[in-house]
Amino acid sequence: MTAPQTDKYFHESGHIVMNRLFDEAFIFELITVDTAVSKQFHVLSNAGLKGKYAIPLEERTVFDHDKAVLSLLGGFCADELVLKSRKIDTNFFETSTWGSRIQEFKYAGDWDLICSTFYPYIKPIINLAIADYITLCLKSAFEIMNTDAVWNSVNLLRNKLIQKHTLYLPEVQAILKESGYDQWKAENKNRIIEERIKALTIIQK
Repeated sequence: MTAPQTDKYFHESGHIVMNRLFDEAFIFELITVDTAVSKQFHVLSNAGLKGKYAIPLEERTVFDHDKAVLSLLGGFCADELVLKSRKIDTNFFETSTWGSRIQEFKYAGDWDLICSTFYPYIKPIINLAIADYITLCLKSAFEIMNTDAVWNSVNLLRNKLIQKHTLYLPEVQAILKESGYDQWKAENKNRIIEERIKALTIIQK
């Protein structure tokens, strides 16, 4: 039997579903796997999301930064769900396990943003080592992405990215509505945010 294989289409689709869950934090323009398009907005980028954060970096709360981290982890989580056939066991959440995986070169850009841009704002508030904080984030992100409605959305987005290579906001919105993601989001977003606030608030105490 051939082992499951992930690809850049799964990876970027994982970013989309996490990003659109927290759409109040990021003004989304497009997602692309076309290197020529991607390099127009970042010279070192081969694929990714284009847009801008809705709130200036220094004005965000710890919860705003937390949303950004979860969004950045979406690609990594999508890859791992494919490779593990959506079966993530508790051993994966050992730092030595996920830590070795996220050090792969293809995650360098996301990991650098987490460590250098967002975590420095989070650390003084929660006073938690980055490995412990990311473990908490990964548990939440995998729980979100491994629901059927979200994973169905990942697959539909991937198929469309294979066809078109670049998707603009209206196209992404249409796919997420078709997949059932919008309904799932309406039913679950407030609970997810409340759980993240509760978890980070407990840590602060």
